[in-house]
Amino acid sequence: MNDENFFDIFEIENDAASPPPTSMPMPSLSPTSMPMPTPSQLPPLVLAYVGDSVYEMYVRGMLAARIAGSVHKLHVEATEYSRCGSQADVIKNIEDKLTEHERDIVRRGRNANSGYIPKNASVTEYRHATGFETLIGYLYLSRDYGRLNQILGYAAQRVGERITESKSHGRTEN
Repeated sequence: MNDENFFDIFEIENDAASPPPTSMPMPSLSPTSMPMPTPSQLPPLVLAYVGDSVYEMYVRGMLAARIAGSVHKLHVEATEYSRCGSQADVIKNIEDKLTEHERDIVRRGRNANSGYIPKNASVTEYRHATGFETLIGYLYLSRDYGRLNQILGYAAQRVGERITESKSHGRTEN
């Protein structure tokens, strides 16, 4: 990933022209640019912390490529993808697509005790969302970008279906 753009690891379709080249080199955002323990050695909440950031970057990149409009619209849509209830729903719906090792990673994240529960989520939703983020962080730091893209694709599809269903029923999710 040395000469690649950070978003090159994500398979986001974008019909827009490539950005103009810049004379300033971009800093490397590769996880290999810093010494780090193997992902298996990291605590699950550290993996979830990284996974949250990777998922947010994926969602923002996907939405920016698909939605023309105000930053406010992008933010509102991104919130639907990132909230605990959506992430919990994703992990429950893709669990049968995960390997046993990936299910173990999700379990580690789900069982980690952060001592924090957001005001708009149940304990169960929060723990499942943490499991999802732990898996995303693990796959990213393991540099398993092919599998990461599969999981992110499943997530985007599932949340997109929920948003469409919610809009067709004339309601919005909390």
